[in-house]
Amino acid sequence: MSITNIELLAQIATWVTAFLVLLTLLEMIRQRKSTYKPDVVISRAPIYAYLGKVGLPSLWFSHKLTDEEIETVSSVREGYSIPVHNLGLGAARDVQFSWSYDIEEFIHQIDLISKYNPVRIEISILDENYLKIEVYERMHSGTDINSDLEKSVDFILPASIESEGFKLFVPSSYIMLVSIYLLNLVYREKKDESFNINILNIDLPSLELKVLYRDIGGSRHSKKFQLNLSYFFLRIGDLLDGDLLFSAFLE
Repeated sequence: MSITNIELLAQIATWVTAFLVLLTLLEMIRQRKSTYKPDVVISRAPIYAYLGKVGLPSLWFSHKLTDEEIETVSSVREGYSIPVHNLGLGAARDVQFSWSYDIEEFIHQIDLISKYNPVRIEISILDENYLKIEVYERMHSGTDINSDLEKSVDFILPASIESEGFKLFVPSSYIMLVSIYLLNLVYREKKDESFNINILNIDLPSLELKVLYRDIGGSRHSKKFQLNLSYFFLRIGDLLDGDLLFSAFLE
């Protein structure tokens, strides 16, 4: 073999070695980035909805109440939340949650069956961003829709460090409208002999959730979820304060 051929083979070997080293470095960089990458997920959440003093099943809990707890069920609550976990290896930071659902169509569906409810409930949207709910002679409430649908948190640690995760509050507007709609269905069942509630076909709008966050290296990530109420129990009959009207899963 000539010296020229030997030199050529040596150069080829050098380039092959350099290429393999480059592949190794790229894989190390990829693994390092994946180590930083968070993975935000939403867990399946049970709902137990109880009647409050205003006659709406808007007191949502994540567990079935004991008899002692039922005695104080009409107390003011901070809201209903679902668990959010980070299954990745790195922290998620600057986390933004954006809820959305067809609120105007849902209000329209509620209005169609509101006549069966003996209590007059008026629902309206003012200035395109303010939800007003009035339960005649019992309650007046208002919700800023934008602030109700937008949530944020500075960071969510990996589940290996923080097993409880982050409690994300479900929009109060959605809770109120679902509560009114299901209550109207119950009253329709009692008054309309031609109507029977099929819990498998209860038409509730989906809740869509968009999550934006960064990893500790500054890279952006996003995920989308679509949540629905399923596996219903719906109480039919006389209703009293503190009664469990319905239970379901948000998943």
